[in-house]
Amino acid sequence: MDQPQPVLTSLPPAPRLHPLGIAMAPLEYHLYVKPNDTYFEFDGVVLIKIVVFARTNVVPLKSAGLLIRAAKYRIGSNTSNRDRRWTTAEFACYAEDQLACFFLETAAQKGSIVTLRVTYTGPIYEGVFGLYESVYEDEDNHKHSYLAIQLAPNYAHWVFPCFEGRKFKTNFTLKIECYKHLKCLSNTKQTVDIPMDDEYSLRVFERTPKMSIHNLSFVIGEFDRTFSERSHIVAMWYPRSCHLNADWAVEAAEHGAKYADTMLGWAYPMYKIDIVALPDLADNSANMGLIICGMNTLTDPENPSRVDELPISEVIVRSVCQSWISGCVTMKLWKFYWFEDAMATYLSFIVLGDLPRGASLWNKFVIDIMQSVMELDALENSHAVELPIEDAAQSRAAYDSISCMKGACLIRMMSNVATRKVFEAAIRDYLAEYNMQTVTPDYFWICLERRTRKPIRHLMEAWTGKAGFPLITVVKETEYKEADLFFGYDLVLQKKRYFSDKKRIDDVEYPVWLTIHVNDGVEEHLFAGDRLRIRLKNTHFYNINAEHAGFFRVAYQKKTLERFGTPAVADKLPCVEKIGILADVTALMISGHQTTVEVLGLLMLMRQERDHGVWPQMLRVLGRIQNAWLFEDEATRKSLDDFAGATAKLMILDGRDYDDPEAMSDLEDVEPTLLKMAGAMGQPEVIEKCRELVQKYVDGDRDMSPHLRDVALEVVLRHAEPDDFQKVLKLYRDMEEGDEKLLILSKLAYVSSPAYIREVLDLVLTGAVEDEDVYIALYGLGSSRAGVEEGWKWAKAKWPRIVQKMGNCLLRGVIPLVVGGLSTREQLLDVEEFFAQQHTSGFLTELERELERLQIKVAWVERDSVPVRELLRGWYFA
Repeated sequence: MDQPQPVLTSLPPAPRLHPLGIAMAPLEYHLYVKPNDTYFEFDGVVLIKIVVFARTNVVPLKSAGLLIRAAKYRIGSNTSNRDRRWTTAEFACYAEDQLACFFLETAAQKGSIVTLRVTYTGPIYEGVFGLYESVYEDEDNHKHSYLAIQLAPNYAHWVFPCFEGRKFKTNFTLKIECYKHLKCLSNTKQTVDIPMDDEYSLRVFERTPKMSIHNLSFVIGEFDRTFSERSHIVAMWYPRSCHLNADWAVEAAEHGAKYADTMLGWAYPMYKIDIVALPDLADNSANMGLIICGMNTLTDPENPSRVDELPISEVIVRSVCQSWISGCVTMKLWKFYWFEDAMATYLSFIVLGDLPRGASLWNKFVIDIMQSVMELDALENSHAVELPIEDAAQSRAAYDSISCMKGACLIRMMSNVATRKVFEAAIRDYLAEYNMQTVTPDYFWICLERRTRKPIRHLMEAWTGKAGFPLITVVKETEYKEADLFFGYDLVLQKKRYFSDKKRIDDVEYPVWLTIHVNDGVEEHLFAGDRLRIRLKNTHFYNINAEHAGFFRVAYQKKTLERFGTPAVADKLPCVEKIGILADVTALMISGHQTTVEVLGLLMLMRQERDHGVWPQMLRVLGRIQNAWLFEDEATRKSLDDFAGATAKLMILDGRDYDDPEAMSDLEDVEPTLLKMAGAMGQPEVIEKCRELVQKYVDGDRDMSPHLRDVALEVVLRHAEPDDFQKVLKLYRDMEEGDEKLLILSKLAYVSSPAYIREVLDLVLTGAVEDEDVYIALYGLGSSRAGVEEGWKWAKAKWPRIVQKMGNCLLRGVIPLVVGGLSTREQLLDVEEFFAQQHTSGFLTELERELERLQIKVAWVERDSVPVRELLRGWYFA
């Protein structure tokens, strides 16, 4: 290695050149890395070939935390300058600007090629950035060290001096010198393994195709492997003696690559996909050829169940899609990063939705992704998908679920407008025309516009540049007749921005391409203004939002809602549309655009619903009402509980005799959501069966379905007798650290006894629960009146200790758990008064959101409390 070279004795001012290289651009990188685990650092050499756009005598590179030891350069008039001699380069480092400048004795002219070679030393970090260490402790308490690099979004310059940013795509050649017994993996295949001495060898990897710098990746360690026997393209690598569900990960990655190859006609850009599982990773690093994911995203294969396969597949396929779509065509600016993430999310659902076990995946998309992001986007402090982000440092803080998940919803909406077949053809055009280039989302919208001949760019400019989404209200519905025969409907629709608080008004305009489900298929209408008249012919029903793909809410008239509840119409609607309608009426009920009485009436009509996929959503709606009514009078709460319990029992029986005592004997194959609701509502057969399952689990039975185990624990704790609670608490205390212990911790607060809840809350601050797991212990507080009251009392009394223990970052997760269950005016005033006296700058956004949600919930309960009480007074359930 080169000897340390003295830097300039007097630093000149930092040059006024953009560090991403406006006056020059990288053509190629050659990187050498040698980790030194003794000193927790690494030695590195980077050789960068640079094209110069304007005469210059300085090369500015981004660099942070690196000790630069020496630098030399050579200048050529074309890309081949091997014959020219190396010249020593002086350099200066500007720590505040994270900049290293290399000065050339002779100025490089426009069009010339500068080859810069920098020798340096860098640290190995404990956090997941730069070159970092990940440690796995096996069953015998042996620790295994793994090294990997995380360059996204802006950590490349913590590993080697470089032109960092999304603007340039270049080739990389990687060399790693490490212990002979370790395995090295990177984006491309290893081509050479050269012994250096008795301990070390040099691994050389194939040159990568052109890619953005944040896609470069490698990992070093001792691994076991599972690979695809069909194609040998996909391999799963994981720490030795670690039990992971690697088969599902391999199969999922294969499906992702196959989809790219067959459906889109575009082969995966690398000829191999290595998936590496490392501990302590909260998120995945999706890079071409090498995907690094957290071990917690994969489950133990000893307990495989049908319900567990999809989460594994979602994580892996999404990573494959992201590494593929962003690897081929990269967004040139960070403000457009949402497009890569959103497209990968949407494509992963397409891939998995085509599998037999993924048939219900779009239901999950509507419930888990679409509805959660709509709830956030309907608040006053929402923001647009596309944000004015100037650099990568801002992107990590700025991008949240609104940017990425709403982006996926908007892409799904455009796919539905275009049809999937046309949408996939547009992706093929996009990849073929802009392969290995950096672009903006407009390039894809243009491809889609050409295929559809619809104003896609105009639609998406409005949707991505503005916060929120519209509410479409059916103002008037008239039966349309010809010759006195029913023929269809004349509708008058109104459009305005939707807020969770009905009193808020905004004149933002969202152009909507309506796809309306009718008897004969789908009718399309462009809704550009604030009012639209349409005539629907030859149909006995309509749903304004076909496939529930449009990112908007629909407020129907009461007679239309009642029509949805009848089998004649319900049987013609796909499951995802019925789920979407229920989600809309729930949100509109809370905001005051529809009444709770109307929603309860719809649920009463839907109790005979034959589509099993709709049942969990029906029970979620009931659960939402029950939680809001926790502090209403006992008679109303009991009527709601009876209605929910009877509805869940009807679903569990699924056509069997309601009064037959034997009909509830076999419950292990029942959908967990139904079982949970029936148990929560006090169905004695369900509670008893759950007690049996919990006892088996306490006795060491680990063969039951994880989801059945989760429900059994929750149901038993909701109705816990002293022995039940102490038994589960002892199980938690005696269990070794791991996912199962966290699962039990997440169930403890479901107890309804104030004394038991206080015992759980005291446990949180004793040190028995890790700081980062505190919010997990609070999950169940909102399930009972006592839990809500005791949780808020505890938060107020212990707030200084909670802040000291957790810090602002973790507090953001705690606030919704201790505030979210409250629902009275007095409680709202108490929360506002309490936080007015606290320092809230570190979690102000989350606090404002929770206060707005609480204000909306209080107004909802006050508005509908009396009508609901009067409605339920006439209802009776066995």
